Amino acid sequence: MMSRLSDIPGHDRGAAFFGELCPYLRHCGESWRKAWHIGRRCLLDFLLVYIDEGRGRFVVGDDDFVVEAGDLIWIPPDTPHEMWGDPPRMFCTYLHFDLIYRGSICHWDFSIPGGMTDLSDLAPLMHPPLPEHWPWSRLQGKLRLPNTDQIALQMHEICQTALRGGPFSSLKTSGLLMALCCDIASGLEGGEGNLLHAGTIEEAAQILRRDFTVRVEDVARKVKLSVSHLRRLFRSCMGISPQRYQTRARIQYAKQLLMGGNHSIGEVAELCGFSSIQSFSRAFHREEGCSPLAYRHMGRASIRTEARSPYVH
Repeated sequence: MMSRLSDIPGHDRGAAFFGELCPYLRHCGESWRKAWHIGRRCLLDFLLVYIDEGRGRFVVGDDDFVVEAGDLIWIPPDTPHEMWGDPPRMFCTYLHFDLIYRGSICHWDFSIPGGMTDLSDLAPLMHPPLPEHWPWSRLQGKLRLPNTDQIALQMHEICQTALRGGPFSSLKTSGLLMALCCDIASGLEGGEGNLLHAGTIEEAAQILRRDFTVRVEDVARKVKLSVSHLRRLFRSCMGISPQRYQTRARIQYAKQLLMGGNHSIGEVAELCGFSSIQSFSRAFHREEGCSPLAYRHMGRASIRTEARSPYVH
């Protein structure tokens, strides 16, 4: 059936998941943490963690590994894991989510504390096994993907959408999670050429994300590529141009400042590398469809961000 469907115009392999893959975001967060530890536990849902800054140690299943800036970790449901963040501090972004929406049974809201690995009392809430042909069914532990930085940017976008809230934020975060799943699947299928240059493109992406005024020519020189080669590899790995990636990173950081601080619009513009409030406002409106001030005043979050009450057993 799949071979016949693949010949239909407009049909691709992603269509095989229509009606099955329906992500639901339960909980998310992005913040600095001082030295921290979550004891060995299992979860009812999926956990995806991106390390923005800092170092630590994760144990996922039988794998014990060091984590540092740029690492992406996938923890499936009912998988024993333990996590440490080293001093002085770590900035990490995380998402708790389902990939199969099952109606009201998905709408529980508590955290699983360290030390809790027996979830038999919560069996009805456990996420069901994924079909074996799904590319996400085999994921566990640290992911090595050529487009990790693009996925990290999407994770920040999901967190900011959840924090901003609004009447349809659940629907929007579901769509963003769907896009994130597609990018992970694409990254898993990345050709040898993409994987060969993954480290170089990750380095270029980090430069663009950390220095909002750097030019693409300067980035190319730092990673020892020609400008045209960098642009070609970057688009192949990340799906967008270096300039577009930098703009999205600037706007993403602006959204964090607008929602999580007391900076004026002018201060946010300056911190994000814009030469004026006007140029910042134009760029922001192109990306978000509203002004920075309107974004700051949008609705209250309907998805849990940061702390939740622990499950008591």
